Order: sequence, then structure tokens, then C-alpha cells
Amino acid sequence: MSTKKYIITTLDNYTTAVIFEEDKPALINMYDKEEEALLGNVYIGRVKDVVKNINSAFVQIDKDRVCYYSLTDNTHHNFLNRKNTDKVCQGDLMLVQVSKEAIKSKVPSLTSDISITGNYVVMSFDGKGQVAVSSKIKDEDFRRSIHEKLIPLVKEAERRISFVVRTAAYNADISAVLDEACHMVKLEAEINTKAFSRPAFTCLYKKEDAYISDLRECKLTNEDIIITDKPEILDNIIRLLPAYGNVVRLYDDKLLPLYKCYDFEKIIREALNPHVWLKSGAYLIIEPTEALTVIDVNTGKFDGNRKTREDTFLKINMEAATEICRQLRLRNISGIVIIDFINMESEENNALLIEHIKAELANDNVPAYFIEMTKLGLVEITRKKIKRPLHEVLKKFTHI
Repeated sequence: MSTKKYIITTLDNYTTAVIFEEDKPALINMYDKEEEALLGNVYIGRVKDVVKNINSAFVQIDKDRVCYYSLTDNTHHNFLNRKNTDKVCQGDLMLVQVSKEAIKSKVPSLTSDISITGNYVVMSFDGKGQVAVSSKIKDEDFRRSIHEKLIPLVKEAERRISFVVRTAAYNADISAVLDEACHMVKLEAEINTKAFSRPAFTCLYKKEDAYISDLRECKLTNEDIIITDKPEILDNIIRLLPAYGNVVRLYDDKLLPLYKCYDFEKIIREALNPHVWLKSGAYLIIEPTEALTVIDVNTGKFDGNRKTREDTFLKINMEAATEICRQLRLRNISGIVIIDFINMESEENNALLIEHIKAELANDNVPAYFIEMTKLGLVEITRKKIKRPLHEVLKKFTHI
């Protein structure tokens, strides 16, 4: 497993984090301080409109913000007003959570499947009263023990909630896991009480700072390192992510700012550049459009002969596949992605390329899937839309 560096500082009004894997930037996260972070927040929403022809509703979460609520994806609704029907109607009050940020011209999306993620457990407001354990934890004694310890907390919440025990819990102090679960039970009770007594547009749960959530999902190890030059960020990480207390460091060189030390400006410029050179001399052209992202693989400086051409094309395509999957993460490209690899005559080579793409996509924290290779040799993949792509986030960025 490659060693990671998580470097976090501020540029303009953005909290900016770059994750390095083997000294190469693998992910850029930028959070606009002027824009209130919505993702993960829980609100009392009011249904503004129901649009039957798209089987959806539009729900207000504050006086100036309307969000999309799919009636296809959300089949169970958390109504807060008296009802004599299970259908969503104009004017209904509902408990909802923001599941996707606004992307391009689309408004944020909402879900009725409310959950809160901690360091060790995820609590779902699903009314099932269950305890599940990550499939990555194989220790049957631990699975049985943690189940026995969490079931009483589920019963305390009158089975309104369920827990999923995360992989990180296995190596943690069991008291820390139970303390977190107890805190979540109290949080659910507080949200549940306020939901029926507060007016529409009330934010009942505000998710932690986005960089804390992203750090939580990075799954750093004791071999990795977090560096920041902001004492308040350091304090937040130590307080909210105690498991990272041993790997976080404060950078205090007054002569060389942290963002210059790691050349953030160059990294961001390159992440916006359509051209990406490969070591082989080949290059990619990455072009986002309104509907999808198109990536073209070009041989570039390669000047081979017919005998070695097929092998060289396979080598370039394999290198390009690795770099493309890195660029998807780096630029946070999502939705449909069409890739025009260099055409290869060998079906065996095409099969090797497909397996390599699938393996690289499996390393992504965001769900990403290989769909098909068409008869024309175009590869289609999809990556779940959760956050805005980097080029959209940087529309207001003025630092470079």
C-alpha cells in the first residue's frame, strides 16, 4: 500500500487539501468558506411542488433554497405533519438529508434515508433496529461481541435506528466505539424530538467540516502523514479524529508558506489542463462537456514499427488507464466518461486492458464502474456524482 500525505491549508477563501500518493497528487479537495456546506445536513423541509411526470418533488430547506427529491429513489418518507395518505403532497413537512451537492445547473438532492457517519459506526434512521458489521472484519468473536454490545443501544432508541460497524472499529479501543455509539443515540433522540417541535427550514443536524469527513474516508494509517499550517485545523483533527493524533503535524516555516512548499498552484493549474503527458511520451486530452466527459488517448511521440506496435499500444493503453483513473479522482470527474483508447487488434490485449481498468476503478473511494467497450473500441465508465468537479469549484478561484 502506498504512503499518503494529506496536506491541508487555505488559499483565498478555500480550505484546500491535496492528497499525495507516492509523491504524486491523487486528490484535490477545495471547500469554499463563503458557501455553506450542505452535504450531509438534516433539515425539516417543506414540499414546494410535486412533479408527477418525472416522479419527483421539489423541497425547500430554507427560504432561498429548493432541492430535488426523487420519488423513485425515496419510497419511504419521513412525514412530520399529520397525514391520511402515504403520498407526498404540496405543503408536507418532511425530515430530509442532503445527499448530493448542487452540480452545474442541478439543485442539491435530498434523501429520506438519513444516516450519520462516525469514526467507527454509521447510524441509520431506518427503523429496523439492526446491527451489521463490515464484511471486511473476519474475526467472528469480534463480530459477535460488538453485536451484543450495540444491540442494547438500539433497543434504547426504541429500534428507530440501526448501526453498521466500520472496519476502523476492529483495531480501536472498544470503549471509544461504544462512546461514539452512545453519542449517536443521544443525537438521534435530540433530532427526533426537535423534528416534531421546530418549524420548517430548521437545520437539525449540521455535518462536520467537509475536510474532516474527507479525512475520515481517506482511511489513513500510521505510515501516512497529515500536515497543516493552521492551528485551528490541527485542533479540529485531533479533537474529532483522535485516531489521527499521531500522524498530524503543524507546519510552522514562516519563510515558505505550506502551499508554496508543495506547489499547490502548479498542481491546480495542471489539474485544469486538458493535456496530460504520460511517461511513455503519449498524452491524454480530457474534455468535460455538459452531458459527459470525453478522454482521448494519443500516441504522441511514439514512433514504433509494425512488429512492436501492438505491444507498444498495449503498454501505452495500460499506462493511460492508470493515469485516467487518477485524473478522475484528482479532478473529481463524475457521471458518464467515454475513453478513446488506442485501437488494438488483439482481443486478448483488449481483455487485459479491461481488467486493468476495473482494478484501478476499485481503488476509488467514490463508486466507479466499467460499463463496456463498444465495437468501435470506446470504453464507457461511470462515476457517482456526489460533489462538484474541480473545474466548477474553481470558477471563482482567483489565487492563480
